[in-house]
Amino acid sequence: MTLKVLTATLLVSALAFVGCGDDAGTTVPGGPDASVDKGTVDTPDQGGPSDDKGGPAVDKGGPAVDQGPLADPCDPSCRAKQPFLCVKNGSGECVECTDSAHCAGNPLSFGPTCGSEYCACETDTDCVGHPRGPTCSVAGTCGCAKDGDCGTKAPHCVFAFFLQSQGAAIYGCWPTCTGNPDCPPGAPICDAATSRCVSCTDNSDCGNDTPICNTTTNTCEGCTGTADCADSPNGTACDAGACTCVTDTDCSTGTYLWGGGCSTDYGRCGCTTDAQCAGNPNGPTCFTTFEKCSCKADTDCTTAPYTKCGLPYDGALYGHCQKACSTNADCTGTLKSCDNGLCVACSADADCVGSAEGPYCNALGGCAPCKADSDCTGASAPKCDTDFGQCVACKVDGDCSGDTPYCNLTNNSCVTCKTDADCGDDPFGGKCGSDGSCACSVDAECSTATGTTYPWGNKCVTSNGATRCGCDDSAQCADSPHGDTCKVDFNACTCADSTACTDATYNKCGLPFLGASFLHCAKGCTTDTDCTEQGLGKCNTTSGACGECVVDGDCTADPDRNVCNDAGQCAECKASSDCTAQPFLITCDIVEGGCYECISDADCGVDSLGNKCETASYSPYCICEVDADCTANNNGHVCDTGNGACSCNGDTDCPTGKTCTGMAFGSIPICQ
Repeated sequence: MTLKVLTATLLVSALAFVGCGDDAGTTVPGGPDASVDKGTVDTPDQGGPSDDKGGPAVDKGGPAVDQGPLADPCDPSCRAKQPFLCVKNGSGECVECTDSAHCAGNPLSFGPTCGSEYCACETDTDCVGHPRGPTCSVAGTCGCAKDGDCGTKAPHCVFAFFLQSQGAAIYGCWPTCTGNPDCPPGAPICDAATSRCVSCTDNSDCGNDTPICNTTTNTCEGCTGTADCADSPNGTACDAGACTCVTDTDCSTGTYLWGGGCSTDYGRCGCTTDAQCAGNPNGPTCFTTFEKCSCKADTDCTTAPYTKCGLPYDGALYGHCQKACSTNADCTGTLKSCDNGLCVACSADADCVGSAEGPYCNALGGCAPCKADSDCTGASAPKCDTDFGQCVACKVDGDCSGDTPYCNLTNNSCVTCKTDADCGDDPFGGKCGSDGSCACSVDAECSTATGTTYPWGNKCVTSNGATRCGCDDSAQCADSPHGDTCKVDFNACTCADSTACTDATYNKCGLPFLGASFLHCAKGCTTDTDCTEQGLGKCNTTSGACGECVVDGDCTADPDRNVCNDAGQCAECKASSDCTAQPFLITCDIVEGGCYECISDADCGVDSLGNKCETASYSPYCICEVDADCTANNNGHVCDTGNGACSCNGDTDCPTGKTCTGMAFGSIPICQ
């Protein structure tokens, strides 16, 4: 084990405790989900924590060590943010260490040597007399296996946190506690009866995969039946010890569910629309990014006892309704201060100095990167959502433009649509999906009479993983405004020239997008300002179609594509006679402008490795599928189906006068 392992990949997330990354499980202060993902790191929100929930440590033997006094030399403002943090680095950010002296003097460090601003160990020798314990773990942290490994100043061997990237539960000797803020994320509850940090004292401290508190071991355990899951936000079904959902029915009777539908993306109850949050105790609005019902203010929280709208963790992008706190002892994780009944990370900007989440305290008591638009300098997120202090793409429709002209206020992203009416002329379909994109679910949404007025075809198809309007044959282009011929490999109706464009609006045959290998009927242009498709900013006033270029002089960015072809794209060829650089790439795609082996079956002759053109490839090439495809092929009469090439096994597989002695691509026998 070397200190190089102890980089941000491992300890940076672990020591940040709960809530690192995008909704990493989430702790729910004061709610039935209160111990969700205590210390789990580097995981997407799957609705539950890691498998290791702080069970009894294995007794590895070893004598008890008295670590001596636990004086605290660290910066109090850093210690207030996280128990492990000790000093500020050159950027003013609180870290565990900047040199090894901080590790030696920090009673809550997990090793004696500073590496990448984290205290660590390499061998057990490094941990002799260390406050956290005498053994160096596989994750490079000093720790313990039992109370007997610990001294009188930190007498309890407790589950400190879980390193998801290592799959390791980290245990350490810990002092006695007087309240929850004294405890680490793996054992966030102070048991008043024993003054020991534990995982739980009752079921309300547990959640997700382990909803039941074993009051003998003070650890959260799996469910044994549906009765154990009545308060789980994940669902009322018990499956393999975990509370979850199988159908929407499992999300209809619980007391504190994340939503009214069973989310297949997260394997728990959730939501995709606000309708699935009607009456939900977490809030009335679906935060679709994580498929959770959410709130923005206390007025959204009308179900007792969940009457306070707060963050699930510091830096969260959404709020949810939760129980009110009375004292700091009611708060855990990164939200460890009780302010006006709400567990918060901050009460003022001063509390966020050096915070990795940002320098400003937002309305829900979390540190955040912005207070005003001027704080947001990124091109993709230039606006400040003042509810959560996060830089976002938009706050109103006017912040959006182009193909995504509407602002989805649930996640503050620019989208293609908000309602079906916004898809009236979208080629993908007349139905606005939950992700804010236009699509289709039935053929009627691809009809110019009942769906979108500009469909790629009158059939709802699945193409390249997307469900959209399109075609499987030219019959489905009979009334398509894009053209009268189906390009089957793209499932789109196309045109050969403007004579196929009979619609009054879409009456010019041109490119659909930059790099396309086909044409479609589009709106005509008279000046460059009429050309709004990205990359197609030039108007050919002769043809009335938009393109990338009009003359060769428009093509200077790429020396290999320096001529303007008839389709209006910068190209390496205008005709097949221009394709001389490579012996096999002899056919010009006169629309896309590249030299390829083929663009149709007709280009695959007897000297090609097959008689069919594989057009689905980025660079189309000739292939065979069965031996019959190679009957007249000069390379051999047997189809090597693994490589899709006409080949030979012996001289008898070759045309008269040839022998099976050649080799194509270093491994395919061919006749010569």
